[in-house]
Amino acid sequence: MVPAPFNHIRRHANLYSLAALALVKLLYLFDYAATLPYADAPIGDARIFDTFAAQMARGDWTDAAYARYSPLYPLLLAVAKLAGVPFIAVYLLQLGAGLLTVILVYRITARLFGQDAPRAPFIAAALCALYGPLTFFESKLLGASLAEPEPIRDI
Repeated sequence: MVPAPFNHIRRHANLYSLAALALVKLLYLFDYAATLPYADAPIGDARIFDTFAAQMARGDWTDAAYARYSPLYPLLLAVAKLAGVPFIAVYLLQLGAGLLTVILVYRITARLFGQDAPRAPFIAAALCALYGPLTFFESKLLGASLAEPEPIRDI
C-alpha cells in the first residue's frame, strides 16, 4: 500500500514524466542554441529550407526546386518569417511536436495492449523519447522535424 502523501504522485506519474521529458528536451535545445553557431545561421539543407521560406515570404511560389522538397515545412518557415518569429520559436514548436509524438506513442500502445501489459505504454513512450534522432531533428531547420512519426517505424 502506498502511503497517503504519495498517492498524488502515483496518480499523476505520467504527467510528471512528461514534464521531466519536456524539461530535458528544453535543456538540450537551449544548450544547442547557446553553444552552436548553426542555431541562428542555418547551413546545409537547413539553409535551403530557410532560402525557400524567404522566397515564399516574398511571394515567389514558382521555383521548380520546391517540387524536390516537401513544401509544407518551407511554408511554415515562411509564415514564421512574415510574423517575425525567431528560429528558437520554430525549434520550440518542433519540440512540442516531438512531445506530441511521445504522447501519441503512449496512447496508441495503451490502446493496443490495454490491461494485458500495463507498463507497455510507458516503456514505448520512454523508448520514443530516448530515441536520439527524434530529439536531434527537433533542433534543426529540416523538413524531417515535421515528419517525426515516420522515423518511429525504425524503433
